Amino acid sequence: MTDDHQFELAITASGAETRYPDLDCVGKLTRIGASKSYVFFVETITKGQADKGGRCPDGTVTVARQGNKLALRWFGSIQDDVVVAYGTLSKK
Repeated sequence: MTDDHQFELAITASGAETRYPDLDCVGKLTRIGASKSYVFFVETITKGQADKGGRCPDGTVTVARQGNKLALRWFGSIQDDVVVAYGTLSKK
């Protein structure tokens, strides 16, 4: 099954946030580690939580620079199914 969803990532000096405009969800990212090539985050949904009737579960996000873009992978569990989503992000 393949579903496409809009995804926005904002990283600032004070933190990082995800937005899923078409799902009406927002998440907070907590950086848990980094290597030379990757940054690892835990995502906590703060608006539209699946366990509160929304459409978005908590997950993990891995980000890597890919030229002038960011490669991103999301991993989580939705209704007892493991889900992996990935894509390439461009600067807005």
